[in-house]
Amino acid sequence: MKFILKLLILSKVVCECCVSALETTTLDSLWKIWKRLHDKHYTNRHEEVIRRRNWNENLVKIHMHNLRYDLGVETYEIGLSRFSDVDWNEFRSWYSVGDKFNILESSCIDEKYGVNNVGWTPDSYDWHQLNVVNDVRNEVSHESIAS
Repeated sequence: MKFILKLLILSKVVCECCVSALETTTLDSLWKIWKRLHDKHYTNRHEEVIRRRNWNENLVKIHMHNLRYDLGVETYEIGLSRFSDVDWNEFRSWYSVGDKFNILESSCIDEKYGVNNVGWTPDSYDWHQLNVVNDVRNEVSHESIAS
């Protein structure tokens, strides 16, 4: 009986090691494919390790979000992009317009709709017409990644 128990424990450990190795191999393959797809090249091994860690963390966040989507908690799916190897603080430092930016103080809205006219508010704003919103760029469909 003890022998069977030890054999079961050993087989469980071996299976977990194999699954872990398979997951690492699969993630390594996905990492290489993603780098090739987005033409990513890093200056040294240290930078690649940091980028890979960011990518792994973002991949987990993406999977957790999409699991919530599958359960009906979220209303949209997300996926990997060319920014998946960047952490949030770095991304924000590249693209943030600053803490003091207030869209309602923008002169283009004031001129078009007379926002300062107390008592009147338009039913809607056309943000594209006001050049406040940029078009979506560099979106990749799930089908193009899978192929």
